[in-house]
Amino acid sequence: MFASCMVLATALAALASLVMGQVVDGLVRGEGLQDVGETLPALLVLLASSAFADLFLGRWLPFKMSMGTSIKASEMTVDSVINCPQRVYGRHGKGYFLNLATGSSFAYGDVYASISIAFVGGVLCAVIVCGVAFAMNLYLGILLTCYLPLYYLVMDIPGRKANDLQGRWLASRDAWLDEGRRIVENKRPINAIRAEEAFASRFEESSNQFTTFLRNFEFAEVIVERLPLDLSGVLQVLTIGACALLHAAGRVPLGTIVSAGVLCPLLREPMHYVSMARGYLGANRVHLDRLRGLASEARESSGFEGLYRDTGDLARISGSLWATAAREGEPLFRAAGVRVPRGALTVV
Repeated sequence: MFASCMVLATALAALASLVMGQVVDGLVRGEGLQDVGETLPALLVLLASSAFADLFLGRWLPFKMSMGTSIKASEMTVDSVINCPQRVYGRHGKGYFLNLATGSSFAYGDVYASISIAFVGGVLCAVIVCGVAFAMNLYLGILLTCYLPLYYLVMDIPGRKANDLQGRWLASRDAWLDEGRRIVENKRPINAIRAEEAFASRFEESSNQFTTFLRNFEFAEVIVERLPLDLSGVLQVLTIGACALLHAAGRVPLGTIVSAGVLCPLLREPMHYVSMARGYLGANRVHLDRLRGLASEARESSGFEGLYRDTGDLARISGSLWATAAREGEPLFRAAGVRVPRGALTVV
């Protein structure tokens, strides 16, 4: 459903470019302003509908779905933490569980949206753009189709580098958070042994390592984000130039040049989504594996299941507790008919 929203936004923009080219061709053929004016309202409606579809259907609805999936995954993670046995909880640090609830859960939502919406929608959008290009002119369709593997190849290497850093981001953040948590939890012993300088130095070293990693990660992210835009501009100029040569040879009308200039940038985002989807899934697999691991650990037996009661009171106590096996002196306490009902707070 959400992928179809993305496709609709691209289809409207592609149709707008087609109508725009027809308007230019009409002017070249000497059609009057009245004839051209009849087409302009349709063009205006297409452009407005395309802008609305891109903003609301192509961006807001997928974001809403991604956020809803992330919040649901976070709630399930917290439920798993609450219900997991204590020995499972003791296997990991507190930062591990916090990262699962706040980081991995949202990464899961992003991956879900990336595969089910961005990848599927990107493929369909690229097909639609190329189809409209073929409908305009055979040469333009062939030219835009040749851009598809070019987009993929140019973005593959930096995309893989960014995804590799994305895969190591969680472990780097865990190490930095654990170092800070160790200081917060052990403040009194640190002060007692006068080790403030040593722990501050360790945290500074950990912060420097994490900062270096973040700089590399952000640099790779900037390249991945800017590369499609820059490549699109280059391809747009090449497309207009090629169409201009074809127009000079009498192969394409003037309107095709205008349509090509509008149509070419429409390949940018779809091919960006398609190129990044595979690597993005691989980079975030560590998040998915951690979530699956916690769900599996939460189902482990605690060893106390035999003491649980399915019906009635959880416990009933009658008798006395003595300090020694000889039962000499006064008992520590006497209990007569003490009940611990299910679902209630009992204070002894």
